[in-house]
Amino acid sequence: MPEIIKQRTNQRIECSNSCYLRYKGKEYRGVIENLSTSGALLKLSVRQLLEMPRGSRCSLIISDDPQFVPGEFSGKIVHRHSSKIGIKFQF
Repeated sequence: MPEIIKQRTNQRIECSNSCYLRYKGKEYRGVIENLSTSGALLKLSVRQLLEMPRGSRCSLIISDDPQFVPGEFSGKIVHRHSSKIGIKFQF
């Protein structure tokens, strides 16, 4: 079992909602693959991930439109692999 999965303490809910990841003042379009009370796994383009090192602060916008933000959650990047990025929420 991968180490990241062993560390999870909250149940993840599978989904495919549109989102934006805000990083250094820019919004990157993506899809939420799963979500929990402590974090989320997003799918972005591989090219976008090259700019985002682990440990970086970011925020997740759960919306189809970055100008309409019904929910934005601050966090940090804790996992990067292929076209996927893991975020741990920081409240």
